[in-house]
Amino acid sequence: MIQHPLLPALRFGGIVLALPLVLHADEPMENLDPTVVDAESEEIESPSVISSDELEQIQATNLADIFRNQPDVSVGGGQTGGQKVYVRGLEDALLNVDVDGAVQTGTTFHHQSKFGVEPDLLKAVEVLPGVGRATDGPGALGGTLRFTTKDAADLLDPGANFGGYVRSGYYTNTSGYKENLTLYGKLNDCISYVGSFSYTNLDDYEDGRGATLDETSSIQRNGFLKLSGDFRNGHTFSLSYEHFENGGPWGRRANIAGSILGPAREPGTVIDLTRDTIIGKYGFDAPDNDWLDLDFTAYYTENTSDFDYASPAFPDENTKIQSLGFDLRNTAIVGDHTVVIGGDYRTDDYKSVGFASIINPNLYSGVEQADVFGFYVQDDWRIVDQLLLTFGARFDHYDYTDQFGQNFTDSGISPNATLIYSPNDCLSFHAGYSEAFRGVLPGEVYLNGSSFAPGGPPSTRNAPFAQPEEAENVEIGVDYDNGDFFAGAKLFRSKIDNVMPIVGNPRTNLGDLETDGYEILLGYRWNGLTARAAVSESDPTINGTDINNILGVAAASGRTWVASLDYALPTYGVNFGYDVRYVEQLKNNVILKQSYVVHGLYANWTPTFAEDLTLSLAVHNLFDKAYLDQGTLYNGFGYLEPGRDIRLSATYRF
Repeated sequence: MIQHPLLPALRFGGIVLALPLVLHADEPMENLDPTVVDAESEEIESPSVISSDELEQIQATNLADIFRNQPDVSVGGGQTGGQKVYVRGLEDALLNVDVDGAVQTGTTFHHQSKFGVEPDLLKAVEVLPGVGRATDGPGALGGTLRFTTKDAADLLDPGANFGGYVRSGYYTNTSGYKENLTLYGKLNDCISYVGSFSYTNLDDYEDGRGATLDETSSIQRNGFLKLSGDFRNGHTFSLSYEHFENGGPWGRRANIAGSILGPAREPGTVIDLTRDTIIGKYGFDAPDNDWLDLDFTAYYTENTSDFDYASPAFPDENTKIQSLGFDLRNTAIVGDHTVVIGGDYRTDDYKSVGFASIINPNLYSGVEQADVFGFYVQDDWRIVDQLLLTFGARFDHYDYTDQFGQNFTDSGISPNATLIYSPNDCLSFHAGYSEAFRGVLPGEVYLNGSSFAPGGPPSTRNAPFAQPEEAENVEIGVDYDNGDFFAGAKLFRSKIDNVMPIVGNPRTNLGDLETDGYEILLGYRWNGLTARAAVSESDPTINGTDINNILGVAAASGRTWVASLDYALPTYGVNFGYDVRYVEQLKNNVILKQSYVVHGLYANWTPTFAEDLTLSLAVHNLFDKAYLDQGTLYNGFGYLEPGRDIRLSATYRF
């Protein structure tokens, strides 16, 4: 249980609330461009946003589906329990990941997914790599991934007080199915609710060769409840609870095909990954007062991994990460400035019940604890109509004690600045720089309590001289959108000094991780047609040396191209689309990764004579390509991706 008092942080929160009241406003600033997110001032540029419509069209069920049309994101691992997300080559362990503001910290096991989400619940997914803002949270070395869930306002028809839908889907590759029931409505004029439950059952999948891959089946369960309130006097609130569960007979190493590396406990091992998250939000936007726009988010999240071994000779193992935290901020409009001042606090408890901690609990408790406290200021200054300067900084303090009593205490400042020049409504240029500081934190949890042999020492132990990580991110770019034609280009460079893996004995800093790259986007809209093409390339190196895949750090991938077409015929209630992803061959000094091209298509029909019914078809890997995602372990042990999968679903709304 979390036992650390929040009193010092709450005292700081009172200071945050008081600060805007001493500011003097000459006149309100004009509204910023419509990239405002969650009542904050605008992001430094339009972020890459994946909408709920996109996820529904392709019938997404996992992380690989969610990000398949993002050129700067790859998802390796094959089956669902072993999927890892890489943004510009950096693994999600170097990113800030949050669900509705609840930070998903730590890694339970380096052979498993860091986090899980239910795509049906998502309103949007934001991919914010590289140059960041002080409001992105502590330690966002490589950027941020934000998952935002739906509330009743996103689902209710205009003027309706109640609604819901049932959805049933079938997947040919896995002979799998998914069932979902979602209800939403208003309890009164001020309070609304969403309740949802989904169940997914997938058998072992076939790869593009037609071979069935053992130990890839899974069962996913998700339960979700959210209450939201808007009292129309400036006060808002929400309270949500989510339980996500994904399990299967994957062997102990969920991202290694056939469990061919492990001892007798490996084959037939059943793993259950769960996430329980409780989030409370409160907002107050004072009427007729530009100085007070308060947002408070408090959360508790628990990520667990349970290992149920087939052999009775081996005791079952489990890991747990519990996080309790909050973020308190106020947004004040002061003349030409929009200023966000806030603070955040998070306390994390890590526990591993494994071969080491079970046999020798007095020597190896498997228990570790960390606290992160920070405060920040971010200012968006509209210098003139065409010129916006956003700048800020955050201070963070880290305090981590490992199971051997070693204490790591680190503090640092993370500044940022971005200049955006928009000569007209269609065109904008930006140049940005940011730093991110992250103190020493626990690596993965599992190896803190497990060992290679029963009774032996844990497989991971921190070096006493481990240093904090410090990132520098630079980006320049241009964006154009005249309503029909849109385009963009970016050049970026990222450097993380003292980058630290999540495993090792001793676990210590590897050196400097550097990434150079670019992204280009072209698109066109015409009537109901949207066409889009993009390319991204990044080149991560460690101390100037090429890499393959370093667990918890980065993976090298070839230049990635994506293209998509979407066409809507609203008169007939039809929309359909096509997408393609091409990853070029990567050949560097340490690895050769083969290229691949993967195609997909989808179609959705809402009959004009039955507008409550939607019939959907999606085909993933249309031409049954046999390939290994370049983010997967490229050592002969990784899972090939699923072959052709025809997905059929029916949704009835009431």
